[in-house]
Amino acid sequence: MLRELEYEYQGILAEVIGKEQGLSDEEIFSYQSQADTAHQALKDLKETGEIGFMDLPEKVEEARAITEKAGELRQGVEACLVLGIGGSSLGGRALRDAIKTPLYNELPREKRDGFPRLYFAENIDPETFTQLLGVLNPARTLVVVISKSGGTAETMSQFLITMDW
Repeated sequence: MLRELEYEYQGILAEVIGKEQGLSDEEIFSYQSQADTAHQALKDLKETGEIGFMDLPEKVEEARAITEKAGELRQGVEACLVLGIGGSSLGGRALRDAIKTPLYNELPREKRDGFPRLYFAENIDPETFTQLLGVLNPARTLVVVISKSGGTAETMSQFLITMDW
């Protein structure tokens, strides 16, 4: 069992970094009630299964299985096309841009460590989507569909188009 995280706040104290930029203990603790409320809300969401990220550190075997499956899927795949709008797309894009570079797709395969190019079709404009499909090889493109509700009309329409692609 993992132990709870502890927040070390000393680096933001006025006595450490000065009164102009730093906070007093009183200022920090004045938010205790709001922090407790937010913490309880997170715990409630975890209990109802609405959020799963808090359990990720304990899911080592699941992570290994996902990594293994990803290795299998990337064989012969030149591109990964992610269909999703809003948060369903932004999380993956943010991770890619933070870990790699926004210009990741322009790098040769060896500079991408053998990984496929990664495209996010979050723009529902049919012309843009058609152009994107026009530059990808359907036989060598892995399509990943992400929708929190499972019924997002924009994502579903793109998915149906790729089914006939």
